[in-house]
Amino acid sequence: MKRIYYILGVLFGVFFFLGCFDDENIHAELEYGRVYDSTSSDPVIKYISKFYFDYDKEIIIDPDTADYVYNFQNKNDLRIVPLKQERRARALDVVKELFFNSYSAKTIKNYFPVNVLVADSILDYSGWNPKSVDTYSATNFIAFAIDEGKLDLTEKQKYDFSLQMHLEYISKFCVNNDMLDVPNAFYIVSEKLYDATDKVYATLEEAYNVGFVEIVKGGYWDPCPSKKEDLQQWLKFLLITPQVEIEEIIEKYTAIRIKYEELSTIVKEMGIDFNDLVYKKKIK
Repeated sequence: MKRIYYILGVLFGVFFFLGCFDDENIHAELEYGRVYDSTSSDPVIKYISKFYFDYDKEIIIDPDTADYVYNFQNKNDLRIVPLKQERRARALDVVKELFFNSYSAKTIKNYFPVNVLVADSILDYSGWNPKSVDTYSATNFIAFAIDEGKLDLTEKQKYDFSLQMHLEYISKFCVNNDMLDVPNAFYIVSEKLYDATDKVYATLEEAYNVGFVEIVKGGYWDPCPSKKEDLQQWLKFLLITPQVEIEEIIEKYTAIRIKYEELSTIVKEMGIDFNDLVYKKKIK
């Protein structure tokens, strides 16, 4: 199965860091010092403890370099600033509302990374110049930056940030770690066009006819998408497009209908419903 190497790596990471917990799953202590107590009067500790016991996943609100620099065999060139104590509860509420609450227990337990880091800021040093990013993912974690400005977002800002969070998880973490067992029938529709530089699909209608969901200007700088890019574009399309509009498109374009049916089957098997993900129902 495609996820076997990821799962083996996850198991290694879990066994390396995991301490022991008693028979009632009430209290557990990790070797590097974190304590989980599902009976705590602190709502933050209580929530992350329940999350840990229910799903075998960690929500880390005080990340240090041991949590994110070494990505198994690779090194992440990052600097993550932990949340201040007084903002941890509200920051966790943001992540719960815009991200966690959208996913089923099945998805969290079977398809989430081992660690979810909630931080004040994330600096990515992997490019020519360091840049501040709001989301980041690697093999064993996904990270969200919840600075003070994100504690009081407007409805539109909630939508935008929620979309960014879900895209980081679904189109980056899941795709990069082969969590989506996409059938070949999805790719066959556009297989002969991947990476082509001599094709132009200047309108969405032209793109839809060949199974793409974004326009292609052609040439070296804007070729047809690769297989991976096509999948990522499709996942974004499913996230941002209202279901009513999707139904209209698949009724008109056969290539889109085939790819939609193949991909939607897979994500449903993962316990994911795109209609319930991005914070959009409250947008007027």
